[in-house]
This record gives sequence, structure tokens and C-alpha cells, in this order.
Amino acid sequence: MSAGNYADSFGEKFQAHLLAVMLRHPDFVLRYRQVLSHEYFVSDTHRDVAEALLLHVDKQRLLPSQATLLEDLRPVVSGAEQLGHCERVLEKACSEDITDAKAVIDKAVEFGKTQAMCNAVLAAADKIEKGRRGDVLRMIREASLVGEDLLNIGTDYAASVEARIAEYMQPPDKSLYIPTGITGLDFIMGGGLGRGELGVILAPPKRGKTSYLINISFGALVKGYNVVHYTLEMREKKVVCRYDDRLLGMVTRQRFTEPEMFTAELRQRLKALVRGRLFVKEYQTRNQTISGIRSHLSLLETQNFKPDLVIVDYADIVKPERRLGEMRHEQAGIYEDLRTLAGEHNVVVWTGSQAKVSAMEKENIGIEDFAESFEKAAIVDAAIAFSHTLEERRAHTCRLCAIALRNHADGSTVECNVHRDVCLIESINVVDADNTEVQNTDSQGTGEPGTPNASAPTQTVAQSFKP
Repeated sequence: MSAGNYADSFGEKFQAHLLAVMLRHPDFVLRYRQVLSHEYFVSDTHRDVAEALLLHVDKQRLLPSQATLLEDLRPVVSGAEQLGHCERVLEKACSEDITDAKAVIDKAVEFGKTQAMCNAVLAAADKIEKGRRGDVLRMIREASLVGEDLLNIGTDYAASVEARIAEYMQPPDKSLYIPTGITGLDFIMGGGLGRGELGVILAPPKRGKTSYLINISFGALVKGYNVVHYTLEMREKKVVCRYDDRLLGMVTRQRFTEPEMFTAELRQRLKALVRGRLFVKEYQTRNQTISGIRSHLSLLETQNFKPDLVIVDYADIVKPERRLGEMRHEQAGIYEDLRTLAGEHNVVVWTGSQAKVSAMEKENIGIEDFAESFEKAAIVDAAIAFSHTLEERRAHTCRLCAIALRNHADGSTVECNVHRDVCLIESINVVDADNTEVQNTDSQGTGEPGTPNASAPTQTVAQSFKP
């Protein structure tokens, strides 16, 4: 089946009439360019004319005359016979009655969306036949987005002031943010990451990325948020056991010495403390794309499970959707796709990234230490560096440094105790960019953001939950 023969409501007669409107209605092509493609036309001749027209408008930003467009067509079409067909189409289009142009234009978005989706389905069938199933979801998704933003002109700053004032008068909507569970980090991030945002923990190999991500996930679970944890490095069963370790703390050491007490405590704490639901899903390293993760999230939603937080451990070993020749471009593409996924599903996404080998023994890991692709730092909404010197490792401490925050000031550091055997990271102090200790005024220990108080005596920032 050739492209275009599948939509009776936008058949060849409509397409010919649409082409006439495109050729003669000022500004139509410029305004609706997002939903107009020569590939949406069934006839070879209509497709050739539309391609030449759109190329001219893209370059010149205005409609061509009939004579100019005919000249543009000469190097494009194959032979004098096809050029003659195009000339006849142009003559007919330029003389056709288009008094109903507004009605045709009103259908432009629906036409573009319909044709794009039909083309994608036909192309997807070919991809499946050739064994390239990984491209299918991306193609369908891209087609579904055609025209989505066309009629949205944005926010009028002055005209919308009263609506903004009404919002300012309302208390902050805490449901829009997912806390990390590490109180000091929530403090410097204003409560956590917002839905639709992407955060990354930057650390050298084997230095705590997974422990950090499990802490963030656990902090969400105890507050009643739903979490999906994707592991591409560690086995699914082992990750689930790590969550038990985080829940039980030092009790986990009695797994073998006092198994009955251990199992009773596990059941009791799970029931009493874990208010959200958690799914852990394993994929092989570099064997799953963001489209595959998107499909799994959609599957969970069919089972009435709506996540609030998605953990991807970790993005650097996700399979790229597109082969772009250089790893740095492919990895940047993965991070862009993750951030898009966060917006599509209205979730917070946290992932990890490998620091350069040169960062292994650095006292302070910085934004320049992103391995392979520095573009990652520009894409994410929050980048936290896990700094951990030899002396700190021996003392079971670490520093979480805010090296890139989109919505808050960079440079603050959260000093933490870290117990990797039970996946516990607890904040003990917060230092701002000027190396001045700051105070969290949240006296309830809830982990909600406080306000720095320069005049108050220095206090530590307590962890909201210690098993």
C-alpha cells in the first residue's frame, strides 16, 4: 500500500485542493509548516510540487510565483514528461476556486496528524519485517506529536499577571516535587526535583551511584510515592535485596545469625514504613533503549500503577535510539530522551553518570568531569557530584556537591555519613558555595525545605529517617 491511499477523509481530491490553498494563501505554509510535508501526498506529481513549494518557502520565507516554482521543479523531477504533469497541476491549482480556504486550513492539523501516523504505521510494518523493531515506537511517537503545539502561542506575560498572582497566593503544591529523602539535599534543591525534570548523580566507578539512587527511591517510598527502578548493571534480585538493606539498616546483618528475627522485622518495617509501591525491572547492559523503558511504563499504567519517580541505573549504559557516529552525541541523545520521558509521564527521573578516570582521586568532582559527553550537564535539571576521598571512605563520609542546578544556585555541598553495606546516606551538614554552614529550619525533621539563617547558630541537618 503506497503512502496516502489509506485515508478516505483526506483522499487525493482533498490533497489536490489543499495544494491549491498552499500555493495561493499568504502565510498558510509558514504558519502550518509543522504539519505540512510532501510525504503526506499520494500522487507523485502532487508530492513533487509540494516538495518544491516547501523547499522554496523554507529558504525564502514567502510563496513563489507559478513561474518560479516551475523553475524550482526542473532539477527535482525526473524527465520532461513528469515536468509537464507538474506544470498542468500548477495551472489547475492556480485557477481553482479556493473561497473555502479557511475550512481547508482548519483541517490542516488533522490532515498532518492523520497522514503522519498512517505513514509511520506503514513504515513500521517494513521495519518489523526487517527485524528493526527498536525503531517502531520512536516512529509512532514522533508521528503522534505532529501538530501538538501548533495552536499554542505561549503565555502573554502582561495579560496573565492576575492568574500568576492567584497562584502566588496559594501555598506551594508539594505534590509537584519529589523529595530525595536526603534532607540536606532537599534543602538546597528547594524540596527535591520537580515532575518532568531529570537529575543525575556523577561519580567514578564503584563509588556509590547505586546507593545514592536507592536512597532517593527509598525517600520517595516512605512518603507514599510510587517508584520504578530500572537496573542495567546489577541483577534485579540483588537490587531488591539492597532495598531490604536500606529498610532494615544494621538489622540486615542478622539475616543469617537470627533469621526469624530478621524476617519478622522485615515484614513489620515494610508494612509500617513503605507507603508507596516499587517495581524493579532488570535489563541487560546496553540492550535496552529509552523507547523500551517507555513501553514498560505504559504496561505498568495498564495495570493501574502510575509512577511518580523513575530510577535509571544508569543512563550511560542505556542503548542509544540513534546511531550518530560518536558516543558523545549518542549519550547526549539518551539524556534528551530521558528528560522527554519525564515530561511525557509527569515523573521525576534520576539516573547516574560515570565520571572521568581522572576524577577517581580528585577531592572535588566538578561539572568538567562528565565522561564522554559534556552536553549531559546542559540537559539535566540537577547534577550532583558524589565526592569521596580515601580519607572520607575510611571515615564512612562523603560529600554531595550541587555542581549544576537549573532552578537553584550551584555550589552548595551536603556533608553525609555513608554506609554502603546498608545503602544508607544521611546528611549531617550543609555548606554553601562560600563554605559557610547553613541551617535547615525544619524542626519537625520532615525533610521539607527550610530557609538559610545567617544569624542563627550553626546546626546540622538531620536525616528524616534512620532505620
